Amino acid sequence: MKKEINKKIAEVTNYILGKEIKDITIDDYNILNAELTKIEFEENKEQREKDNGEMAQIMSKIFMNRS
Repeated sequence: MKKEINKKIAEVTNYILGKEIKDITIDDYNILNAELTKIEFEENKEQREKDNGEMAQIMSKIFMNRS
């Protein structure tokens, strides 16, 4: 069911993106804004996970050298 919902959301988003600017409603804008926020959150999440992994490696090296 999640897959079907995501497919519909993508269809709606693509439909809105195909509209002329003058035809975009406030609801359309809010949908696009929510989708952009979701995309940016996922991108930031990936970067945070990468940064956390790098930090863990650095901390591991520091503690290994102390022994």
